[in-house]
Amino acid sequence: MLDSSRKVVVVGDGMVGKTALLQAYVQDKFDSDYIPTVFETTAKDVELEDGRHITLGLWDTGGQEEFDQIRQLAYPGASLILLCYAVDCRTSLDNIVHTWVGEVRSYCPSIPIMLIGCKSDRRCAPVFSQGGNSRRGTPVIDCVKPDEAEKIRKQIGALFHLECSALNRSNVEAVFQLAARFILDSSTDRTRRINVRRILSFNRTKSVSNGGAVGAECGSKRSRISSKMSNLLCMSKSS
Repeated sequence: MLDSSRKVVVVGDGMVGKTALLQAYVQDKFDSDYIPTVFETTAKDVELEDGRHITLGLWDTGGQEEFDQIRQLAYPGASLILLCYAVDCRTSLDNIVHTWVGEVRSYCPSIPIMLIGCKSDRRCAPVFSQGGNSRRGTPVIDCVKPDEAEKIRKQIGALFHLECSALNRSNVEAVFQLAARFILDSSTDRTRRINVRRILSFNRTKSVSNGGAVGAECGSKRSRISSKMSNLLCMSKSS
């Protein structure tokens, strides 16, 4: 039996990996082709390590300026906002501070936020400048360092900062485990501290017990997908 249903809105610059993150989590797939998202919604049932359940309504939004008015429709009724940037694009992290926090706070002044660094695999696979030869040249990717993102997290008042990769599934499950755990703990007035390392360890254990899926650093047991869009409508009206 599900404990509750809640709405999570995912925002950030275009091309930072928002849609890829959701596809990796909900559909367990990675699509390298980029198609700008206008507005997409889905829902998924999540089981926590303590046996609690929750349905997350996941709202994917377009980050381009031309989608500003459409994106506004996603905010009402949100329980949590995921602010996404790309690890290999410093500008996208800068825009979290200068663009996205302001927009989110104008529509959701008191809704908690999480800072999510997408494309963490890019830190391990730099692109080189001389003819694509990985043995020569100078790396042209200046990736955001974890401590730099942590400073931004504190600056904007985000609950957590977590890097993930839709390509190799690293921490994909953990992002939504943290989201679900926080929402459920908040709704029941629990005051215990959320142990991020425990959640990451739990996800790795699930991966091993299920035969070791793609990305050994993340959990790979997927919760079942809910296709009932009525849940999304209920979430939008509930708050």
